Amino acid sequence: MGVHLTSLEILMGADLFFETNKAQEDVFGNHGQAFNCNKLVAMNESSMKYNAVNKQILLSLIADVKGVSINKKGIDTYEVRNLAGTIMCSNDKVVVYVDEDDRRYAVFETGEKYRNNQVWFADFEKYMLKPENQIAIYDFLLKRDISQVDWVKDRPKTKAYIEMRNSSLSPCLKWFAGFIDNYPFEYNDANHGWVLRGNIHKWRGDELCFKYPTPRDKDPKLTFGRDIGRMIEKYEVPTDCVKKDKSNGYMPWTIDHQQSKKWLEDKDFLLREDDGGCGGS
Repeated sequence: MGVHLTSLEILMGADLFFETNKAQEDVFGNHGQAFNCNKLVAMNESSMKYNAVNKQILLSLIADVKGVSINKKGIDTYEVRNLAGTIMCSNDKVVVYVDEDDRRYAVFETGEKYRNNQVWFADFEKYMLKPENQIAIYDFLLKRDISQVDWVKDRPKTKAYIEMRNSSLSPCLKWFAGFIDNYPFEYNDANHGWVLRGNIHKWRGDELCFKYPTPRDKDPKLTFGRDIGRMIEKYEVPTDCVKKDKSNGYMPWTIDHQQSKKWLEDKDFLLREDDGGCGGS
């Protein structure tokens, strides 16, 4: 990301751009200067280790425009307006905590095409250093009409975004999303060989509980029943997706695969199949 961040610094000017690989000191530290009158803050080698510890500070820095306290050494603390955007670059799959109601983040995973292609990046840097190219890019950006953009709804919900957000979901919902996404329509019946399940299937509790990851010291049936009940309540899973029934003395879980998949996709807990990893919601 170094060359691309350098390009942003060239376009914006060094006085408005702040890049650091020491976020714990420059962003979250008592005397951090990253957000002191800058328009863009880029955190290289960003780490969940520090971002999680400083979660509330980070959320405030991203969303709060009213003011940031600047505490330079040897100078009285003063306030500045916070107009800075934030970029976090990392080699990690999960960089920040993204909950299901997130309105702040867009996440992109870079491709492999130009990785370690030193010739391409050298040519790109030469291109960016030419003033006429900088002016052309600057003019193009200024002419973009963003007056109708909804910065929350119009964010691309990429595969990387969904994976990062889903890492913060409850373990049971993660399991349910994976279960539906890889729904076992076909199974090997002891008496009839390979058999196809219907879209709507009544699962015995003892069938599902052994598909659910349960700690060795816990009862699988009790753990599964408790966790899926909490999941349904917390995330308000519709009864036409999954519900517990009474049938001939036992209580099966009726799961509608299509309805469950649609609900998961509508909630962005699963990527839509036609999005190709970079579609919108």
